[in-house]
Amino acid sequence: MSLLETQRFLTALGTLKIPVGGVFVNRLVKPEVGGQESGVRSQQGSTSSTSEPIQDASDSTPLSTPHYRLPSLLDRLAEQQQLLTKFIALADQTPLFAVPQQVKEPMGTIALDQLLTQIQPATVEADIITAPHLHIPDKILPGFGDFVAEGRQLILVGGKGGVGKTTVAAAIAWGMAERHPDRNVRVISIDPAHSLGDAFGQPLGHQPVALTPNLSGQEIDAEQVLDQFRQDYLWALAEMMSGETSDGDTTLKLAYGPEAWRKIVSQALPGIDEMLSLVTVMELLESKVQDLIVLDTAPTGHLLRFLEMPSAMGDWLAWIFKLWLKYQDVLGRTDLMGRLRTLRQRVMQAQKQLKDPKYTEFIGVIQSQVTITAEAQRLAEALTKMGVAQHYIVHNRFAPGQKLTEGLFSDQTIVHLPGLPRSISPSDHIKMAANLLF
Repeated sequence: MSLLETQRFLTALGTLKIPVGGVFVNRLVKPEVGGQESGVRSQQGSTSSTSEPIQDASDSTPLSTPHYRLPSLLDRLAEQQQLLTKFIALADQTPLFAVPQQVKEPMGTIALDQLLTQIQPATVEADIITAPHLHIPDKILPGFGDFVAEGRQLILVGGKGGVGKTTVAAAIAWGMAERHPDRNVRVISIDPAHSLGDAFGQPLGHQPVALTPNLSGQEIDAEQVLDQFRQDYLWALAEMMSGETSDGDTTLKLAYGPEAWRKIVSQALPGIDEMLSLVTVMELLESKVQDLIVLDTAPTGHLLRFLEMPSAMGDWLAWIFKLWLKYQDVLGRTDLMGRLRTLRQRVMQAQKQLKDPKYTEFIGVIQSQVTITAEAQRLAEALTKMGVAQHYIVHNRFAPGQKLTEGLFSDQTIVHLPGLPRSISPSDHIKMAANLLF
């Protein structure tokens, strides 16, 4: 997914005429990592020339079984070489740099300085590594419960950027749709940097797209939602604030005209597009068109703002009502106030449903890195204060031997999702993840 997202990003920068000084490809492994000879190329995944335990570059813990991780590592090397070829073509004249996978997470200035010395121009080996026989990881219990049977209607999936939120969200939706063929499930991305379509291997947009007979996918275009809100509410509100009326009455003279007030009300509530996305989702559930919606959310900071928006928007609308009550005799616009009052009721209902543990559940996604778990812990604490239910957390790309700090996420069930084969199709990737999570 990172290749497609990088492609969109570079295209956007080009459109904006913003120069790109370089592209860094992170967490690259070398054939000799973990004791493997660089000449290993066979379909069967030949053993290394050493009897030392093989250590996957994605895991800092040596494994007791000498060749346990060999298929996974060769699979990763094969995909890596293929992707590097595509990244080099994508970058064109832009310098492309390789950042090697670290055995331990670089923490502190010394470790970061050492990492800088290891960054080199990215190259592709002439002899492309061939992936071994597909290695399917075993399921690790416990897994998720049955969200549909438990009555959940909204599942929020979130965490730090790059931890695998989209994969987990897609897998949850797929798993529930497969288990309940008589129920309608939709997975929706509200992340500004959409990659849900990449996860399923097909384009998605603002309008829902059928993925299976009872599963659909959607990437909400926040700008479209905001434009509709402007047309429905903000422009009429701007006219009211300016004192302008349809009958030409100029009884009330304010300092700014309609155009100035349009700019003011448009900027009055940062994040309103995210709030409107939530209202859209809640109304979809209220309409009973969908039985379960899984939200692929934005990274942590955006997510918290998203969850705080109902209160902020409620306060903003309350301020509008107070202003209108003071000047209602000259402002008029009772129809607009009626529609805004209805909107506030919808927002408050959305806030209530977010805090209903029978209705909504948040699932965090982490990896075994200090910075990721620290951010996830802060997020969990913030969600607890908000009253959002969170029974599970997914430890993504889990490898045997990895352990979280004692006491972390003690109030949640940790569901382990092992590293998945990389040389399979996007849809097979999602299906495999779903099978391992449930």
